[in-house]
Amino acid sequence: MPSNFTENYQLSQWVKSDQVKMEDFNADNAKIDAALASHAAALAGAGNCRIEVLSYVGASQDGQNLVKSLTFSGRPAFVLIFSNQSVLLVSRTTNAGAYAGGYSALNGQILCGLSFFWEGCTLNLNGFFKETRADAQNVTYQVIAWMPMDDE
Repeated sequence: MPSNFTENYQLSQWVKSDQVKMEDFNADNAKIDAALASHAAALAGAGNCRIEVLSYVGASQDGQNLVKSLTFSGRPAFVLIFSNQSVLLVSRTTNAGAYAGGYSALNGQILCGLSFFWEGCTLNLNGFFKETRADAQNVTYQVIAWMPMDDE
C-alpha cells in the first residue's frame, strides 16, 4: 500500500519501505482513464471546425446578376473568397444586408457597395459591380469555409 498520494488525482506514491500491489496500479489506471475521458468529453467540439473548399469561375458583367449565391453543407462560421483580383471575408451573421469586408488587387482599395444575406446554408453576395460580389466574368475564385463542428 502506498504511503502518499498525488494532490490532484490521489494517485499512488510509494516510498522504499511500501509494499507495491497490483490493486494500487489498477486503481490508479482507472483514475487516469476516467480523467482522460472527462477531459476528452469537455474538449469535444470546443473550437473545432471542418473546412469546406470550392472554386468557381465568375460569369457576370457589371450591372448583371446582382446576386452571386454560394451554397454550403451548413452555415459556416466565416467564408474567405479570393481570386487574383480581390479578397472577401464574410461572417455567419444572420443580419440581412450586413457588410462583407473586401480588398481589390486591381486598384488597391477596399471594396465597397457589397452586402450579403444568408438563406439557410446559401450565402448571397449583393453588389452592382462584379468584383465586389466575387463574380467577374472568366475569373477563377477560390472559397474556403470554416464550418463549426458543434453545429453538426
